[in-house]
Amino acid sequence: MNDSQLDRMFGSDPGPFRALPDTKSRSVIRIDGSSKTLPRHRAVVEYLLREYPETLGICERFLKKVKGEALDEIMSMYPPEILSEKKNELIRRFLKRKAEILDALVEEGEKNGVGQKR
Repeated sequence: MNDSQLDRMFGSDPGPFRALPDTKSRSVIRIDGSSKTLPRHRAVVEYLLREYPETLGICERFLKKVKGEALDEIMSMYPPEILSEKKNELIRRFLKRKAEILDALVEEGEKNGVGQKR
């Protein structure tokens, strides 16, 4: 991301940042064999939780490691000489938003009985 794109992420328009954490997957993952469109990250996680219930435990363990202050501790390890303060802040916001999305999907999965033995 170049500096002009970086500045847009901190501007008054929340749209560019809001779109960033749930962009389309650039991987070759297809969750619907009949569709040629790339799925959003949220759709990939929903698919994994639905089709592979053991994914729920993996998500829960991951969230324990990156939620709240843990993420700030990790990001504070990068001094400004290595990662500019603006980029550090953007990465923090990005990862926090990704964790919020994942947390909401995990909660939804738990409500729907994902991960429970049948």
